[in-house]
Amino acid sequence: MRWIATFVIGALIGVFAWTARAADGDGSPRTLHARLRIAEQTFDPATANAAESLWISTFIMEMPLRYDALARPYQLRTRTAVDMPEVSPDRLQVTVRIRPGIYFADDPAFGRRRELTAEDYVYTLKRHIDPIVRSTQEHYARQTFAGFEEAFQKAMKSGHFDYDGPLEGASAPDRYTLRLKLTHPVDMLPRLAFCPLICPIARDVTALYGEHLAEHPVGTGPYRLAQWRRGSLIVLERNPNYREVRYEEHAGPGDEAAARAAAHLHSRLLPLATRVELLVITEAEPAWLAFRNSELDFLALPTNLSENAVANGRLRPELAQQGITMEASVDALCNFYTEFNMDDPVVGGYTPEKVALRRAIGLAQNVSDDIRVFFSGAAQPPDSLAPPGDIGRNSEAHALQRQYDPAQARALLDTYGYRQPAGQAWRRQPDGSALTIELLSFAGDQRYRTLEELWLRDLKAVGLRLEVKRAEPQALFRQLRAGTFMVDNSGFCGGRVALDHYRYLTSGELGGFNASRFRLSRYDELFSRAEALPPGPEQAALLGDMDKLIAAYAPYLMAPNPIIYALAHKGVLGVRADSPYPDLSRIGFE
Repeated sequence: MRWIATFVIGALIGVFAWTARAADGDGSPRTLHARLRIAEQTFDPATANAAESLWISTFIMEMPLRYDALARPYQLRTRTAVDMPEVSPDRLQVTVRIRPGIYFADDPAFGRRRELTAEDYVYTLKRHIDPIVRSTQEHYARQTFAGFEEAFQKAMKSGHFDYDGPLEGASAPDRYTLRLKLTHPVDMLPRLAFCPLICPIARDVTALYGEHLAEHPVGTGPYRLAQWRRGSLIVLERNPNYREVRYEEHAGPGDEAAARAAAHLHSRLLPLATRVELLVITEAEPAWLAFRNSELDFLALPTNLSENAVANGRLRPELAQQGITMEASVDALCNFYTEFNMDDPVVGGYTPEKVALRRAIGLAQNVSDDIRVFFSGAAQPPDSLAPPGDIGRNSEAHALQRQYDPAQARALLDTYGYRQPAGQAWRRQPDGSALTIELLSFAGDQRYRTLEELWLRDLKAVGLRLEVKRAEPQALFRQLRAGTFMVDNSGFCGGRVALDHYRYLTSGELGGFNASRFRLSRYDELFSRAEALPPGPEQAALLGDMDKLIAAYAPYLMAPNPIIYALAHKGVLGVRADSPYPDLSRIGFE
């Protein structure tokens, strides 16, 4: 499900880089150096609205399941669960058996060694509907788990959430059994692997740290937070209480590179790197220079710098001669789009003239130039809301392909009353008032200036005046949540299930992650039907129908799907290029 607020196009492309260095040349434990593209802001998964914060938290706090780091197609594995959860035939109840003998890292919050129990997961789920917490997952939790909506409304009226009261939707029948009861059929297993709803926080920890909880993450995962300089440096060190876990990843059929990594790393003790240092490097050029200077041994190459390392889809010979390796894949975790605020009086609304304006903006833009200039050619044209490679994606659907036709854009604008008076540079609204399109843009990266220039050029060509308003990431997120924007270039990096990308245009997410404020009963109906089905042809057909509605009303204009080039210096094993969020505990070395 969606666990971050919307992101600026490509904000996560080239997000991470790793390096492994031995303290000595004698096989001593190695340190992994990672690059963060955008600064973290919290280690409380309930309030995180940036992918980086949650991604780091998952190495400190453990969910019941995980995805195999190598297997493609994606495969779920157990993490804190003893085995795969039991799902009732009607898909309304999920039972998870938590493995005994898993302990939290030592912390002043605990008077003694503290074991993870099912009740920790119950408490974590309850936090998401405590109004004081202001969880980013509040809407989803209220809609999904039985009794959660009633408990939330009761807390709103009383001003206090009762953590000790029973809730049908999340309970612990015994010390190691977690039982979830749902309001409607949901494929819950992927959400048990990568979702802040189930990223456990002990009640003891919140009691001690209170409003400073976000600065004191405590969990059962392979790492603990050793140092944090905000916006600069994060250091993770091996959790001394981490149980014995061995590397047991599996390569997919015919995946020779993954098979070699699996064989080389098999049965090694996790985490493979006992220390991880994450540096915030916001600009692409410094990251590339750090990689070339061997300060970073692994780099998800920023798309605007792909020509520095790649020629005709192959690694440049001079880099290959240095022992550098490359893996390429279309980003299978994130999608990107232009997002319209459907409540905005200028670009929002469902009347024919408002739809025509949004569609004209799409027709005016040359996506091929976006790929050439912004992505340096390292992207594919979009065709669906779900990224390529997602589980359940409809490979037959192409409703959201972009067409560049400025003549048609001008015709649409003329037909629906957006006239350009003789001798004037800009069109006006149908009522004769001035027309200005305001683009909310990401201020944290200089290359977004090139994207803004393309927008200015293309919209000017059809008589539309554009103003750009820039904001730093956190200010941008706040404006999206508050609805104080007109248009923005956004994205979503979430689970590996196609359906999850469609959830955030449903009416149920109004006030939550439906930042565009799109409301369409037919879309909601299709989503409800799709959610009740497992991934397969029937569900895929419904996703295709939702794509058609998005194309018709244009709350989104899809942006290109980036190609990730994962570069590694000799000796780094087990990373994949299809996701910017690898399991750092399973990055290994020869």
